[in-house]
Amino acid sequence: MKGCARCADYIKVIYDDGKAYRLDFPTLTKDTLAAVIAAAHKRQKLAVVHIGSLQGVREAIEAGADGLMHLFIDRSPDGTFAAFVAEHRAFVVPTLCVLASVTHVPAGKQLAADRQLQPYLSADAASNLGHMPPRKNGEFAFAQETVRSLKASHVPVLAGSDAPNPGTAHGASMHEELELLIESGLTPTEALAAATSAPAVAFHLADRGRIAAGKRADLLLVQGDPTVDIRDSRNIVSVWKLGVEVERAACVCALASPIVAGLN
Repeated sequence: MKGCARCADYIKVIYDDGKAYRLDFPTLTKDTLAAVIAAAHKRQKLAVVHIGSLQGVREAIEAGADGLMHLFIDRSPDGTFAAFVAEHRAFVVPTLCVLASVTHVPAGKQLAADRQLQPYLSADAASNLGHMPPRKNGEFAFAQETVRSLKASHVPVLAGSDAPNPGTAHGASMHEELELLIESGLTPTEALAAATSAPAVAFHLADRGRIAAGKRADLLLVQGDPTVDIRDSRNIVSVWKLGVEVERAACVCALASPIVAGLN
């Protein structure tokens, strides 16, 4: 963590031994986890922690984690869990779409079949959306129950996909994540905030997250009303990045025309 003060926006720590997924690999000790988080905070950096189990979550929060990456699928949350997270003022990025894949819920495959998204998916992305690990691990219902309890305790829930893990694809999976968040208890408006203003607040990004004077002009224009039907987020009319409209038709043409590499 030496070097310039602005060389990282936050520190992500992997604290997961794989056992929740019937795997086994080395991870940090609790003391090392706490030391890394303390070092990040000393440098005014957020520390977010990748976890895989309920026990890992508790230990990460106790060590001072600002946010959790993923939720657990190994067991149901106990009655004190959400209040514990709220008390420590942490936020959570559940990444429900990748947890759905791990637990053999075919949400990604259904997304790949959406005709509104298909023209913008590469062959690899479409294939990966339908891919699942060979063995089912845990229960998706545990993660959904946890999201409901987090909402009830007013814990900030942010939208993230963890693409390109099996069952996900960059960009497209965000639409799936919004739908899964709603199925897990958020309102459409809360799910949209989880993908826009809530991450901006959690990660201290003052220049984005809302449509307002002085903010980045990163805009998505859709036909319909996603605050009523979240699937309208897929009915995209136009996209702007930093105020410049993206040529979506060119993206479709690029995907339809395979690149042939050769030597000159």
